Amino acid sequence: MFPATMNKLKLLVGGLVLLAVASCKSDEDMDYPLNSRADGLYFIHRPSQVACAYANDDSHDTITCLNIRVLVTSSLNNSATYDPLQVYVTEGDKSIEEQIRKFLDPNGSKSGGMGGDIIEYRTEICHSIHITLYDKDQKFLSDITDMARFYYQEMAFKEDEQCRILINSDRKVLGAIKIGSTISEYLSYKPMIFAMANFIFPGIERDTIKNGNYAKIEIELENGTTLVTYTSGSTS
Repeated sequence: MFPATMNKLKLLVGGLVLLAVASCKSDEDMDYPLNSRADGLYFIHRPSQVACAYANDDSHDTITCLNIRVLVTSSLNNSATYDPLQVYVTEGDKSIEEQIRKFLDPNGSKSGGMGGDIIEYRTEICHSIHITLYDKDQKFLSDITDMARFYYQEMAFKEDEQCRILINSDRKVLGAIKIGSTISEYLSYKPMIFAMANFIFPGIERDTIKNGNYAKIEIELENGTTLVTYTSGSTS
């Protein structure tokens, strides 16, 4: 269970490193597989094939409760001729991208030169999200889905802008996911699944998923796919 999860985590971390490299390059030097560009915004669309989750210990010390980051992305290509810079980027939706541009940059003030913002989005509709806790012996402890609250901070890669975009099943950009909203509130919009989300759990201690305890995250998509991932417990 955990080795596979950690492999996915390494993939996602590698992807974020590539984002950092790409954001520091000029248009002429850009080699990251971007779908398209609108002014200073660069769009990446991937199929929702795997999920990865981990305790967000890098968050600010002001967050003292349990804090879990969940990522949804495409799976690895194990081909011998696989080029890591051509990782599962599929054709995006130009209408969605134009709506995102108008939402994030209504005045067209972003420059298309150095340091353009990379926006990842997904287009699979999210049907349900369940988050449960288990102890080190894989014994069920509790369902904490209803305790989860969406939470975002301005961090590296301008995460606050990139991850809070709310797109519904009609392919309409509704704005940003409201900080503090519940999973039920999020699902009421019949949204396309996020590329990345931070969940905090007020009332649950930050160290709950250490010493072997872990959380299980299940994301059911409307297309019948269920993405399952685990946070690995820490013995440190």
